[in-house]
Amino acid sequence: MLFFISASPLLYLLHFVCPRPLICKTFSHLSLFSHPSRCARSATSARAPSDTSAPCPFSHLSPRVPSATSTPCPFSHLRNRAPSATSEGASPHPLVSQCLPHYPCMMKPMRLIAEEDPDMEGPPWHRHSLDVPAGGVLKLVAPTFHRARMGSDVLIPCTFTIDKPPVDTGQLALSWRFQEREVLTYNNKMNSTHPRASINTARIKDGDVSLYISNTTISDGGIYTCSMSYSVERQDKEIRLDIDDLSVKHRVAVGVASFVTVLLAAAAIFLVYHRRHKKRNIPRVQEITRCGDGTFSLDVGRFAPKDISFSWHLIQPPSSTEKQQLESTLIMSENQDGTFNATSTCDNLRGKVNVSQPYTIQAAVTHPRLKQPVCKEWTSDLQDGYKLRPIVTRPLQLSLCDPGEVLCSLNLESFYPKHIDISWSCDTGQSQKDISSQEKYLENPDQSYNAESACKIPGDSLKDPEFKVIVRWKHETMEDWESRELCVRDPGFPWRPNITDMSPLIILPNQQTRLKCTVSGYFPDVLTVMWFMKNARQETIPVSNGSKYEIPEISREKMSDNTYTCTSTLCFTPTSNSEEKEFICRVSHPSLEEPIERSTGLARTKVSPTVTEPIKFSLCGSGDVLCSLYVSKFYPKDINITWTSGRDQINKIKSVEKCIKISDETTCNAISECRIKWDQSLFPLQVTWNHESMEEPEYKELRITDFPWIPTVGEISVPALYVGSECTMQCDINNYYPDNNLTVTWIKEKGGQRLMVSPNIRVEHPSLKPPIERRTERLHVMAAPVMVSPIQFLLSKSGNVECFLQLNKFSPEDITIKWTSTGKQNEDPILYDQKAVTEQSDSLYSTVNWCKIPWRQFLRSVTVTWHHVSLDEPEHRELHITDFPWRPVLGEIEIEALRDGTESKLQCKISGYFPNALTVTWLKEKEKESNEWVNVKNDPHYKIPDLQHEKQQDHTYSCTARLDFTASYESDDGAAFICMVEHPSQEGPIERSTGPLQVNKINELCALNQRKNTK
Repeated sequence: MLFFISASPLLYLLHFVCPRPLICKTFSHLSLFSHPSRCARSATSARAPSDTSAPCPFSHLSPRVPSATSTPCPFSHLRNRAPSATSEGASPHPLVSQCLPHYPCMMKPMRLIAEEDPDMEGPPWHRHSLDVPAGGVLKLVAPTFHRARMGSDVLIPCTFTIDKPPVDTGQLALSWRFQEREVLTYNNKMNSTHPRASINTARIKDGDVSLYISNTTISDGGIYTCSMSYSVERQDKEIRLDIDDLSVKHRVAVGVASFVTVLLAAAAIFLVYHRRHKKRNIPRVQEITRCGDGTFSLDVGRFAPKDISFSWHLIQPPSSTEKQQLESTLIMSENQDGTFNATSTCDNLRGKVNVSQPYTIQAAVTHPRLKQPVCKEWTSDLQDGYKLRPIVTRPLQLSLCDPGEVLCSLNLESFYPKHIDISWSCDTGQSQKDISSQEKYLENPDQSYNAESACKIPGDSLKDPEFKVIVRWKHETMEDWESRELCVRDPGFPWRPNITDMSPLIILPNQQTRLKCTVSGYFPDVLTVMWFMKNARQETIPVSNGSKYEIPEISREKMSDNTYTCTSTLCFTPTSNSEEKEFICRVSHPSLEEPIERSTGLARTKVSPTVTEPIKFSLCGSGDVLCSLYVSKFYPKDINITWTSGRDQINKIKSVEKCIKISDETTCNAISECRIKWDQSLFPLQVTWNHESMEEPEYKELRITDFPWIPTVGEISVPALYVGSECTMQCDINNYYPDNNLTVTWIKEKGGQRLMVSPNIRVEHPSLKPPIERRTERLHVMAAPVMVSPIQFLLSKSGNVECFLQLNKFSPEDITIKWTSTGKQNEDPILYDQKAVTEQSDSLYSTVNWCKIPWRQFLRSVTVTWHHVSLDEPEHRELHITDFPWRPVLGEIEIEALRDGTESKLQCKISGYFPNALTVTWLKEKEKESNEWVNVKNDPHYKIPDLQHEKQQDHTYSCTARLDFTASYESDDGAAFICMVEHPSQEGPIERSTGPLQVNKINELCALNQRKNTK
């Protein structure tokens, strides 16, 4: 009987249906072939079992792997990328767990790289990603895994973005590695060591550096790393490529002894197939992964259709009910079976999170196959908080100090916590020496930190081209030290020499010719200048100081910025048969890889004038405009410069011409000046110069728009705009001429909402081609919220107090309302329900805010606070129990006919109160008409029954206060009683009085009755 099945799925299936001894026994009868790429990894990573361990029974699974001393275990490749199987908290692969007691190779630290089962919710190590922290410039995005079919062409996706496009490929360096072996690099040119690997260089400027591999084979499967550097930023991304082998079938010969095992495996396959069919295409949402660069990512695999959406929120502190929405980036890839994988990465949290408080990141996934969105959360530890990796936004900075020292500085930005280690050293090529440094720290508004570290080195040390300055730093967010280094030949070195001026070669027989070469902006002061001569045969001959040529000592000058400028001079006297045709000045400096040079140009007897500077304008005290043209380095001396005006250039303007002759130079310079009054009809203005060395005159045409006095228009300053109040908007306009030709127009955008305004200003001037416009954003005309009526109270069935706050006539519509209960130590937030803000007919807004509060919180204080942009400070109202409208109402005291020696009672009806915390006190006048009262509570002659509170339909309470006693003519006749009621809603007690009581004696009653009967 023949049965074809892949080894890895069979192992996984047998885990569910067979105990470990049965699995091991079964494999003694099977001949399985391992994945070739994994066998290769086994050969490099496996270790032989110890002498006391039994040889691995699965060694026959790797027939292609040679072994020096023993057969390596075919599962040793599982150690390559999985957590330690024996480490605390680790969850090893089920098959690994079964084999651990028997095969020591499985006990070593490992990281599982398994083929993704589309039907199983795989363990967390089923997929992985390595995210290297990003800075503020570069962001690299790639999936954690990708699949391809053997023999097909595959594109491993990897894209990037920068914060300041377009992409400058001169600052970009790219490297693709496979299993830590470099397969492709790009640095202005692609270099591939893999014959089937390439990238589309035309797509790099669009942010696409995906790796293309043609005709994939099984050996192409594994870990690919995309490493990219841009400017000073660097990022890495790992992508696992899985190759599906559909052309090679692994044949398993099953004997009669394993027939039962195969049946069990077939049953397991059926169960798995049934589960796959049941859960097909449902998104598999993993847990949120925290990346080292301050971002978070969420992977979703094996879903269809393609439509999927992610939403990210920041909650801080985790108990808060307010959520801050985060932007995110989505990258998707398609599997061979038509399903899709997606990785969503939220933006960096820099500046959005308080680093000293814990927080929660929440991600929700929505898909048509999900009945409801799947929500995942990640919460930081109290001790952890939000850690930020330092960012290097610019290279090492160098500046010159007066004593000839060089100040080196490095800026590290936006890191947290504050502690960071920074060290400086210098490397001469033979030894390395530490340098002391000073650090300055600055706390940012988001509670992260910036650090500036600086050290000084001797300026003379830069004379050595091999000298390097190295700075290293380490932060707890970094796995290893990072560094930057700088030497004089690095592209960022700021003080390289420049040849700023070179004399032309003018040959006049028997007259001395003087050539000058000026070099500026260099440091350190170690410069070599050499002269070379070219003859008619184009031979370059070095020129040295001697009888024919005179090269004076170079004159050096230290400039105000502590750099140096020097001038090298070459003098000689040509003859009628001189062979000098051209001279070259060559400059060498430690900062230069190759010398720089400048040529005089070919020898000549005439030199055409050059105009290197634009025409200059200056205002005279009389209001005239002085125009100046500077013409330089011409020979011979005579030159003609004219100024004309008007469209036809027929009006000649009077001008003054000055010729400047430098004593030791052959060439001449000239300045031509003319004065014009402001008259728009003069323009365009034209200046023309002509010289005998020129074939035809040259000219420059000037228009009013060439004036340097172009209006500078500032931003519109906008005060707070309130309904019904005046406001002034202003815009500063400076630096314009003339002053009588400026037109300013204020424009209000037409349409829109009644309380929205967008003012614009348009400035027109003759010196402007298009007018300058400034505009504000759409401005809200603000109105402060008004509380037109006191806060309303209602009682609920549960006995809680419902509070209603109504705010009217405010704009804009955004308003924040918060209810808090003031305790003994802090404020506790109260949940509330804010009804929608509604717009009124006058374009203002109103809102009703409802809150349900236990009445006991009013015994302390309940505060409602509202904040609106129109308010300088939030407004609030404090509520106490004395604000309750449910205060007790006392009826009149009911008095029965009182007879001496008979049981009697006084009672008073009390109603309409809440809560039922009511206190009733009965007082008796001490002596008749004494106005002194005593509490009868402790008098045994009087009894006060307990109050019976009855709840009414309006949820308030009512009761009857009663005083029972035996009436006594001697003590009660003529006495007065008071019923005094105290309630939390009352600031003081309320009371009712009986007035003097009348107690009748029994004999008096009898006589009275007899008189009535006689009548």
